[in-house]
Amino acid sequence: MEAHAITIHWHNDNQPIYSIDYQPNSQDFKRLITGGGDNNIRIWKFLENDSIEYLSTLSKHTQAVNVVRFNPQANIIASAGDDGTILLWIKSDTIIKDLESSDQQFEDLESWKVVTSLRSSTSEIMDICWSNNGEYLISGSMDNILRVYKIEEKNGVWSGDLINSFNNHSHYVQGVYYDPIDEFIVSQSADRSVNIYKDFQLYAKFQKFNNLNLYHSETLQSFFRRLCFSPDGSLLLTPAGLENTDNEKESNVVYIYSRGSLGKSPIMKLSGFNKPTIVISFNERKFKGGSVLDLPYYYIFAIATQESILLYSTKDFKILASVSNLHYSSITALKWIEYNKLLISSTDGFCSIVKINDDLFGEIYTE
Repeated sequence: MEAHAITIHWHNDNQPIYSIDYQPNSQDFKRLITGGGDNNIRIWKFLENDSIEYLSTLSKHTQAVNVVRFNPQANIIASAGDDGTILLWIKSDTIIKDLESSDQQFEDLESWKVVTSLRSSTSEIMDICWSNNGEYLISGSMDNILRVYKIEEKNGVWSGDLINSFNNHSHYVQGVYYDPIDEFIVSQSADRSVNIYKDFQLYAKFQKFNNLNLYHSETLQSFFRRLCFSPDGSLLLTPAGLENTDNEKESNVVYIYSRGSLGKSPIMKLSGFNKPTIVISFNERKFKGGSVLDLPYYYIFAIATQESILLYSTKDFKILASVSNLHYSSITALKWIEYNKLLISSTDGFCSIVKINDDLFGEIYTE
């Protein structure tokens, strides 16, 4: 396994990078997008030798950009941040000079334009996610509300109507995720809870077990609690977990729920983390072999604490590899590129990449 920082000028004044995403199924070349504390979104070309080339800066946000996400069809970027606005972008056929932008240090090689903006509150938006068909967009914000927008395009005109909002959290919503099987929406909050929604109603809330808190309080020094379903929807993994040990000390854990236990308690936990866990990301590929879940395949997933990355397998939920000290400050996001590369962003203003040897994965599973 190889790991190194990508030492390019990511955002102005080395401002924090709060989010990264990778364009799926691109027909021309591979794009990365980053959202930064300089209020900008930047688009990058990912090359075969793992180097990065600048493509464009998108600069319509007026405050820090906390999250950027390609839609499943890979033709729209959704972005959101501290200005409380969600912007939807599509690529322009021609390069358009942004005369309003003060960021002139790079020459843009492509342009993206805003086709619609969604604004239901002035509160900072911490996370967004798309539904699997790209029809819905979910947001979580610092007014404690989870919102659902319906995204439509008619005769070339895009719109996003607010169709539902949920105020079941009592503190900031720091992570949202859409079920791969289209049944649930999940959210995680600084109120120490994970909420499960089904049919646009609250289905379950996980906050305590045996009268003990399951998750860190709002004093946790992180903007995000980025939870994640496995790609087949069989598992939900939640960061920022706490466990009270026999000597009354609290230890950092990740709680795991099975699809069948989403109305019940966690089925297992991963422990031994020196720092709180912040982000979880699954590799999309299935690998051949049995698992403790009685499936003919298993997944690889990554967990980020504030300072380390750890790789696990659903085959036995044991640590496969770990890497630390890639960044000087807290990790903010993870994104798998292809199947054997993991991109990491940090508040230190840089991204790093972990390249994993094929022998760590095993044989790819085919249906």
